[in-house]
Amino acid sequence: MSIIRKIIYFIVMFSSAAYAQQKQICFLDIISNKAIDDIILREKEKFLGTTGAEGKIIIANEVKEIYASHINYKDTLFTAIKDTLFLEPFQNGLKEVVINVSDCDHYKKYGFVINFIDNNLHLNPFGNFAHNTQAATFIPADENVGKDIKILKYWPINFSGVKNLKYLPFKALLYTVDTVTGMPKEKMYESEIIKKENRKRWVEKNILQEHIVMPEEGIFIVFEVLGWKDYKQEFVQAKCGTIEAVPTLSAKYHDENNPRKSYYRYKDNVWEFVCHHFMMDIEMDK
Repeated sequence: MSIIRKIIYFIVMFSSAAYAQQKQICFLDIISNKAIDDIILREKEKFLGTTGAEGKIIIANEVKEIYASHINYKDTLFTAIKDTLFLEPFQNGLKEVVINVSDCDHYKKYGFVINFIDNNLHLNPFGNFAHNTQAATFIPADENVGKDIKILKYWPINFSGVKNLKYLPFKALLYTVDTVTGMPKEKMYESEIIKKENRKRWVEKNILQEHIVMPEEGIFIVFEVLGWKDYKQEFVQAKCGTIEAVPTLSAKYHDENNPRKSYYRYKDNVWEFVCHHFMMDIEMDK
């Protein structure tokens, strides 16, 4: 056998062995039987990838469980991995994140989840957060340009009947404003890990000692959900199905006259506008 043939032989054998250690999975809608693309797939801390246009993805044989997340479907943990897996769509027909502000009226009507907070009925249109994600709300400068920012305020909540999620840890951050896009741009401040310690509605972080002043263009206050390893429990069973055991912020319906627009993203990914106002605020030093 010539050297070239030997090389080709070993390449083919290696490729076959590598392929034999992988398998293809297809994700379908359990009602329509249609393929689902853009499903985010993880195995615990490890990101496995996203499904393609035909709902398919290739994973390693040693993967023992898959957590599937999609904005139009119920988050699902698969411990028995078959060639075809099914996701159940939300009954309210929840759509993907709406970019056009004028479309928010439709989202307001059909895309909300009801939560009970502090014995009051409160609407959280966004739903549960996920590990390694960030939520941002724009705070206009108004008459506070040049003043020191004193307190960062957050309203964490429980979700879908699961108690004590609001007491789980998170980080408080500040971001500058991209004057071109109006989205968060660069991180100005990041706190240590903090959490709700009492029964008060707001979690407050005093940062007066940082001497951060309010820029003329305003600022973004940001809520960061930590990674998988930072929580004792990864998933929890809720009324809506299996969800990630993380803190979530209270939110209210989007009001196009309210300048405090909100954005959401998986950490280090692109920010996306959402049709809600996440409940975060800033207090200035007098």
